Amino acid sequence: MVIVGRAVSKKATTRNLIKRRIRAAFRETLKQAKGHYLAIAQPEITKLSFVELKKELEKQINEWVI
Repeated sequence: MVIVGRAVSKKATTRNLIKRRIRAAFRETLKQAKGHYLAIAQPEITKLSFVELKKELEKQINEWVI
């Protein structure tokens, strides 16, 4: 589940774009992982490109796994 609240952006189109990017990054990063995940976006995410978002997600997942 991906949560992007109004604190991130007042525009629904921007929030939806961020949700799609997070879901795509999860799909590419967690191809074989099973289970449920919850991602809560912070306002700083609007400044990240998809590549930067994916790298940050990979870094966070590596911290969870270890």
